[in-house]
Amino acid sequence: MSTVDPQKLIRDKRLLYLPFYERVLNAMTDFISESKTHILLHETYRHPERQRWLYAQGRTRSGKIVTNKETESMHVAGLAVDVIGDKNPQKAGLQDPYNLDWPLFGQIAQNHGLRWGGQWGDMVHVEWKFADSAAKAEFWNLYRKYGVLAAWEIL
Repeated sequence: MSTVDPQKLIRDKRLLYLPFYERVLNAMTDFISESKTHILLHETYRHPERQRWLYAQGRTRSGKIVTNKETESMHVAGLAVDVIGDKNPQKAGLQDPYNLDWPLFGQIAQNHGLRWGGQWGDMVHVEWKFADSAAKAEFWNLYRKYGVLAAWEIL
């Protein structure tokens, strides 16, 4: 029996590939500086059970489809994050968390060598940018065979 709650978000940056997290942190810092908007990590690593649970949404469970990957998500590999913003961090609670200058955020993320989800409609998402499809395929082959730490070795 599993002890993982698939509805629980994980925000632990320690579960991310460190060079990826450093790029994300630099992009977030630049975005905050340019936009004067507070931005937060909303979800970092995603447990495979949560990934499957999210994939079921809109398919075998009610709700809107929120992911296209049942298992091999960049979140599961510690290579993706979702962010939210807060227009007024001085006020209690998040204020308009999704009301950011997304094109600016996306451009800054890309300037830091990240792939922005806004290119396919997932504005809150940024992930590791592989050099090409062969590098991505090699990563996932290693991930399946030896696990995430071995796969990170080729990045």
